[in-house]
Amino acid sequence: MAPNPAGVVDPEIGVCAFVHCSDSALLALLANVTMHPTTLGVCVHAVSADYPGRVIRQMQASMPDDGVAFLIQGAAGDSRPLLDARATTFREGTERDIDRIGRDLGRCINAIAQNAVPLGAAALRVDHRRLQTGFAEAIREATFGHLLHRSDQTADSQPMPTSDRAAEWNHGHLDQSLLDQERRSWAGRMLQALRTAAPLAEVQLLVLGNAVAWVFLPGEPFAEVGLAIKRRAWTPYTFAAGYCNGTIGYVPTAQEAERGGYETTEAYRLYGLAAALHRNTATQLEDAVIEMLETA
Repeated sequence: MAPNPAGVVDPEIGVCAFVHCSDSALLALLANVTMHPTTLGVCVHAVSADYPGRVIRQMQASMPDDGVAFLIQGAAGDSRPLLDARATTFREGTERDIDRIGRDLGRCINAIAQNAVPLGAAALRVDHRRLQTGFAEAIREATFGHLLHRSDQTADSQPMPTSDRAAEWNHGHLDQSLLDQERRSWAGRMLQALRTAAPLAEVQLLVLGNAVAWVFLPGEPFAEVGLAIKRRAWTPYTFAAGYCNGTIGYVPTAQEAERGGYETTEAYRLYGLAAALHRNTATQLEDAVIEMLETA
């Protein structure tokens, strides 16, 4: 959960502009951006659309009053806004930050739309597939029972000081007592659903003519998952979207699953899963997409 500017990111912004067939009036814009909408963080106790809301405003400003703007989040399981490249922890964002990000992204999207390549008449083809995913390890009842009855508290469970914004963020995310409480709650739920199979993953595909493919993935796929699909797809323009059709938790690559970290060793409990997903789940999703593309 520390900033890693050298990590894998998907810097591509994809834009589709829909115009009226008679007068080319702009009807709608659809943009695909791969980044978590978590600029403001946990210290802002208010409901906010974060930077996507500001992007939508910027897009709509260049459209007719009845035009519609869509922003689809890409495979951004491990990508979030970097507000300070020199920091060793994530800085909490402000209204000024989401204004800046929204303005910059919105202007970029509008510029792309102005130079979009016309496709003309094209057939729209759709497909979907439901996949049975697997768990990374065998589910053992003894593990849940141990956690459920665990009552010991360590010195690390004491609340962390909140003298500055970074400490508040750490307290909200890393407080050991809160994690222990959630582990016990999770263990109780898992004992009740011990024999439940791994979650089903639904993948959807929309192909427009011979040029554009929209891929809709469940859960929080890592950026490299979306990049791999784009590399393997035959369509010149490919949009990879995460967070669709329910969630199966984080979907890291096999390499990242082996490395460990919050997304692979802790977060599955918060998603209500009995274990982390199998290390090959990302490849399973990618292969399913490519197979559907080949028959689309």
